[in-house]
Amino acid sequence: MANHRGPVGVEAIGDFDTLVDARSPSEYALDHLPGAVNHPVLNDEERALVGTIYKQKSAFEARRIGGGLVAANLGRHWAEAFADKPESWRPLVYCWRGGLRSGSMVTWMRMTGWDAQQLKGGYKAFRRHVVDSLPPLIHDLRLVVLCGQTGTAKTRILQAMAAQGAQVLDLEGMARHKGSMLGAWPGQPQPPQKQFETQLYTALQRLDPSRPVYTESESARIGSISLPLDMVAHLRASTDLVEIDASPESRLDFLLRDYAYLGDDPATCANCHAMREQYEGWQKGSHHDVATCNSCHAPHDGIVHKYINKADNGFWHSLKFTFQNYPENIQIREHNREITEAACLYCHADYVDQAVNSSTHKGETVSCIHCHDGVGHER
Repeated sequence: MANHRGPVGVEAIGDFDTLVDARSPSEYALDHLPGAVNHPVLNDEERALVGTIYKQKSAFEARRIGGGLVAANLGRHWAEAFADKPESWRPLVYCWRGGLRSGSMVTWMRMTGWDAQQLKGGYKAFRRHVVDSLPPLIHDLRLVVLCGQTGTAKTRILQAMAAQGAQVLDLEGMARHKGSMLGAWPGQPQPPQKQFETQLYTALQRLDPSRPVYTESESARIGSISLPLDMVAHLRASTDLVEIDASPESRLDFLLRDYAYLGDDPATCANCHAMREQYEGWQKGSHHDVATCNSCHAPHDGIVHKYINKADNGFWHSLKFTFQNYPENIQIREHNREITEAACLYCHADYVDQAVNSSTHKGETVSCIHCHDGVGHER
């Protein structure tokens, strides 16, 4: 016989076989309880429709329409996702506040014979629990912080330590971002802020506070993700620091191997939102099929000069982006302007020689960019 209790609190989450998120797919995507599966009683379009009817007509009309939609969706879940669940199955169901959406699913489940329970307060209660729990969990950490310049393989060292049983907190892995210098993971968007904090909470819960926890030095932001202020303060206050040092040659070798995807892919430049306009202009421009960003903005006199220039630009881009003090209208530096001019000469030498040696321009310093500044980024 099923044990039908009232709604249960966040502390009982681990007592159930399955966590069922009854909210819409878009709500689930923003954040959800760790391990929860999404079986919405109303999808995004249906939820918006019911909300509009509630505001424009009446609560009764919204419930009448919504009830039919909920019944249809529950019937589909029973026929598909829940078809193989045994009588002993014990699911915990939640919605936004622990109201009608999760309540209707729990009622149907109990009528079926399953010992289904509702999460008291829904996702909002869990979110409040996460926010309240993070500061003490962070404060209890015995942090050992790895420091070092880009290319010293700090993340790889953490991964190797984790494989050998050390406690590791990979903040960049949770944020799906390599920090301001190297940008986002290719093809993988960063998680929403709330989802990152839930991942952090889950990771911290698994750690043993009596043992050291190894992590990497980070700024207050990892891409679009803001670290909790308590984590930033704890990182900066840690006295257990390990400096990772490597020669410039070793760092370059590591970067070329480990970040090969950053090489010539123009989408990498668009990791910085300030460059989106330039990236979209290049996609529409005449150079799109024959040149990448590096074709015009990196030296052509050897790989060493190329990556020294990329590292120099990466530093300044990182600095400007981190402190949010870049100009609204992106301006090319004189050094980079010279590199771009040289790239024009490298690719279009025959045409440029004719122009420079013509009677019109003979003896003058000719600037390709002066006349053709919109070619690379169509405006």
